[in-house]
Amino acid sequence: MSRCCAHLQLHAVLKMPNYLLQYDLDTVHVRSNGYHRSTVYSHLAGELSQRGWIRHQKSCWRSNGKTALQVQNDADEIADDLETQYGVGVFGRLEYERHLNFIQVR
Repeated sequence: MSRCCAHLQLHAVLKMPNYLLQYDLDTVHVRSNGYHRSTVYSHLAGELSQRGWIRHQKSCWRSNGKTALQVQNDADEIADDLETQYGVGVFGRLEYERHLNFIQVR
């Protein structure tokens, strides 16, 4: 094994796992309760950014260096906050998953 490959493997092993949080809003629920979809998305984006999440894709955010408990707490608190603001049922889906396959090269 080359020195470069060994360095990448070591770096990957020492790095904390990343988590992805994905969501779908129930737009029918949002609209029927008098809210604009963009308002709810903006609120959610603000909550995630404030907690250190980074936008990964449209409805997918990534955390770097959080523990599983921190991720669970973030998801619970964000769900509670948005359900309080926009009503239970605002989320069609809210989930997170652990990823170990993100390897930072530089």
